[in-house]
Amino acid sequence: MPAPVPPTLPGGLDRCRLYAEYAGGLMAELTGKGPRVDGGSAPSIPLEIKSELESMARRVHETWQTRVRLPYSLDDVRAALEKTGLGETRNEHLRKSFGSSFGRMEDGGYGLVDSPAVYIDRDDNVIAWYLPGVFTRRRSEIIYEAMLQSVNIPGLFRKPRPRDNWRDHCEHFAVPERCEILPTNTDISICWYNRGFGPHNSLPAPSANLKHSNSGGLLFLERLEDTNALMGALLFLVHPDLYNQQMAVLLELKGGHAKTGDRELMKRAFTVWSTPFTGFSVIANRETVFHRDNKGGQVLFDLVASFGRYRHGRFEVPLLGARFAYDPGTAFVLPGYLLEHGASKTDGERICIASFFKPAVGYGALPNQYKEVPPPTLDHLRTIHGLSTPRSMDGEGIWN
Repeated sequence: MPAPVPPTLPGGLDRCRLYAEYAGGLMAELTGKGPRVDGGSAPSIPLEIKSELESMARRVHETWQTRVRLPYSLDDVRAALEKTGLGETRNEHLRKSFGSSFGRMEDGGYGLVDSPAVYIDRDDNVIAWYLPGVFTRRRSEIIYEAMLQSVNIPGLFRKPRPRDNWRDHCEHFAVPERCEILPTNTDISICWYNRGFGPHNSLPAPSANLKHSNSGGLLFLERLEDTNALMGALLFLVHPDLYNQQMAVLLELKGGHAKTGDRELMKRAFTVWSTPFTGFSVIANRETVFHRDNKGGQVLFDLVASFGRYRHGRFEVPLLGARFAYDPGTAFVLPGYLLEHGASKTDGERICIASFFKPAVGYGALPNQYKEVPPPTLDHLRTIHGLSTPRSMDGEGIWN
């Protein structure tokens, strides 16, 4: 199914559109909703990228066959977060309310899941996707090499140091002297507001690390251009409405209809910005403590993908009642504000790319139209992609 966005997009986003259209066609072929995709179609997409998109579509289609029913709804979680005077942290309250027994082993820990699965809440909303192997080994090596080439670009990455912010605290990073890739992290955005500001009192602009005089940030974006376009294609497969809305937001920013800062830098960045997400974090050789993402909207999906040369990675989501194998090529899609999550240390070197949305940018670009797009329903994805519903997979979940 073609992604219904305008064909006249800037270079990077047009690449994303092409990949999403091709992936959508592959999914329609797999489900029988559309014709066979001709290998000679979309000649501007390299053969190796077509192969990656074929692997992605097959994995998403396979994942759909294993649906896990949750005993609560996302609305339940949102309501629980609004309670005050709990006498405990919000995350503790959520765990106690929704994750205390669901999925627990006899020893109190969570069972290890290493097969793809999609999670459905009580209201039939598709709220999370676990997609091991959705990205190829080739893609993982490309990202590894891109990090080796880019990690020392001045002003692009943050150095770990003792500080209150756990994301930059050195205790969560690997020992630099033992790593080929320097432990570090960064956040990159095509357009966002500075902390504490929004549409009512400021103009959004590209992240500061793209403004460095040597344009190293733009070079890094170019090295990740195919990767980010693949992220966009995956978003289209799991949440087409969110994909389309965010492409419309970016088109509004690019067209100059929305007021922004640093128009010249944004114009240059859009030539290689190939993801529908507002921004993404790149995290090298760091564990990620349990947290919720408080700035990305209440119901918007995050896409967290892992690459590198390592073994024994683990990704845990308490409210899904599971610990997940988190090996290179794995992606997790979930509403990061509502579902607490974390990633363990690994045996080897890991690079995580966590793509996110900033709803304030949407409200600023489309002030009378924008609203957060909730996770899709089962029926909606069936209609869009033609995904089937084997009776044996509906009803009670595999754990409850």
